[in-house]
Amino acid sequence: MRLLAGAFITLIVGLSLLSACAGGAVSGEVVATHIATSTQPAPTPAGLPSPNTPVAVTVSPPMRQKLTLWLPPQFDPSAPTAGAKLFRDRLQAFEQQNPQVEVTVRLKALSGPAGLLEMLTAAHAAAPAALPSLVALTRFDLETAAIKGIVYPFETSFDAGEEEEDGWLEYARQLGQVQGSAMGLPFAGDALVLLYRPSRAGSPPKDWLDLLQRDQPILFPVADPYSLLTLDLYLSAGGVLQDNQGKPMLQAEILEKVLRFYVDGADQNSFPEWMVQLENEEQTWQSYREQNAHWLVTHSSYYLANPPADTLAAPLPSLSSGNFTLAGGWLWAVADPDPQRRQLAELLAQYLTDETFLRQWSPYSGYLPVRASSLSGWDKQTLRMLAGEVTRSAQVQPPGELINILGPILQEATIAAIRDHSNPTQIAQTAAAKLVTP
Repeated sequence: MRLLAGAFITLIVGLSLLSACAGGAVSGEVVATHIATSTQPAPTPAGLPSPNTPVAVTVSPPMRQKLTLWLPPQFDPSAPTAGAKLFRDRLQAFEQQNPQVEVTVRLKALSGPAGLLEMLTAAHAAAPAALPSLVALTRFDLETAAIKGIVYPFETSFDAGEEEEDGWLEYARQLGQVQGSAMGLPFAGDALVLLYRPSRAGSPPKDWLDLLQRDQPILFPVADPYSLLTLDLYLSAGGVLQDNQGKPMLQAEILEKVLRFYVDGADQNSFPEWMVQLENEEQTWQSYREQNAHWLVTHSSYYLANPPADTLAAPLPSLSSGNFTLAGGWLWAVADPDPQRRQLAELLAQYLTDETFLRQWSPYSGYLPVRASSLSGWDKQTLRMLAGEVTRSAQVQPPGELINILGPILQEATIAAIRDHSNPTQIAQTAAAKLVTP
């Protein structure tokens, strides 16, 4: 009976996913939208075939291949924005160049039971026919999907032979690599930055010490279980996260420098005790908007999507010298189990990350560029300079499995330093000891 019950449940899940694939909407999902071919062809980037010259792809006529594209809401090509129109036109141009292909877009939630990764995992287990051909994933979710074996590596390598001004930025090249394989093509970057109100905070700081001396609160999610700012400061000070055997570790002497910075900031009211209640970026962003502080550490996407009129952004300073910031981003991943559609999906991913298209789309995306040439498309000089400085100092955030282990330990140490003004040496040693195997 248990076996029959299990089989029945699996059948129900599979039928639900197949129903969604066929055109119905599932919970948390926006109904699919077919990208109809426009009457006016979109401009063709240099170096790519013209719309009248079909790309050579082996497809058995008269069968028409349907490619399903899963996207989060912020990349909806039907949205009434300039970036969405460019994206929509690009998909239409791909269909024009490949008359045997039909592209259908489905919107998925960012997270939760109906989120991109969750639905991808469920479809892989219960209804492979409902899997998308191409899916947009964050770097964190891409790692998880790659480890689970539900996305496929790209058969073509990254464009290492391209000219530097057209190729991937170094951080973006790292984004697409998972355990040495090219698992994703990046199209949008995101990194920690420092936001401030010039009218109340003054000029951007030379370094962290300069900022502490201004005696103004600096918002960040102190209780964030990922502890990205603490992790960023630790790495910028020269800390390492793994020993020679690849096991997670923390260097107590390096972590002490970070925690002493927090204690000194707490003493000067840069990190007031009430900040230990902030658990995520949404809460810190709301606190900043409520004028509780005029400095904020957050991801660049919070700023670039809709820059507040009273706010500017600056690269995140290193705890040693120069700038240093942890970066993530969005990537295209191939998930189709059918080899023929998988080939087409990879072609579509390359088409959507072509340097000419990204130069046009990147300034409207609300995200950092992933190609060096994209910067030339940013009209606003202040934003172009910011994006250039941030991407030059960006390092890809550590693997998610490592953050899941180290994050809670760093979270506890950060809270102790700010709330209790405790001895940073003792806190650092206690944190490092938690990773030592008896």
